[in-house]
Amino acid sequence: MASQERGYDISQWYDSKPAKLGWFGMLAIGVFWVVYQRTFGYS
Repeated sequence: MASQERGYDISQWYDSKPAKLGWFGMLAIGVFWVVYQRTFGYS
């Protein structure tokens, strides 16, 4: 799949996979940072 349609679906692949992983990663880091600060920063 990736080897056949690599050039054709590069825009959709970039739009779906790394974008969602990037947003999920930033969201997870943000939530983790808030929990970390509330747990270790204020106690």
